[in-house]
Amino acid sequence: MEFFRLPGHLRGPHPRCQHARSPYCPQSPPPTDTPPRLVTECEQEGLLHALSAVPDPRSPRGLRYPLAGLLAVAVCAVMAGASSVTAIADWLHDLDEAARARLGFGRGVPATTTMWRLLIRLDADLLSTILAGWLQARTRPAVSRRRRGTGR
Repeated sequence: MEFFRLPGHLRGPHPRCQHARSPYCPQSPPPTDTPPRLVTECEQEGLLHALSAVPDPRSPRGLRYPLAGLLAVAVCAVMAGASSVTAIADWLHDLDEAARARLGFGRGVPATTTMWRLLIRLDADLLSTILAGWLQARTRPAVSRRRRGTGR
């Protein structure tokens, strides 16, 4: 992450525009034998519930969009391959009205700059911890199989 100067309360980390990678966001997922499980309705609510634990860095005055909905959009867009704030905003604009309503965007969708201002203010370590917990809750525990006659 790069740092640059912003006026007053807008100071914070600024993600690089294109192809910025962090240890929490690998370029491609590791290959697996099994196809990924689909996210169920209950798990979608679980993601929104998990993201609601992230403290809102915005001023309470003039909030138009729910924090959990904005973060869910960012998470899902990145999981779908978005690598910039513009790509995240494009992903949001491509959602249908029903999906937008489920995320709490009843009065339109935020501008790209709104998403950017929010994302630069977040505590990345806390967000990655919360997302890791949600992902861990989605995974099934590995079943250890004992081989017959080997004692293992």
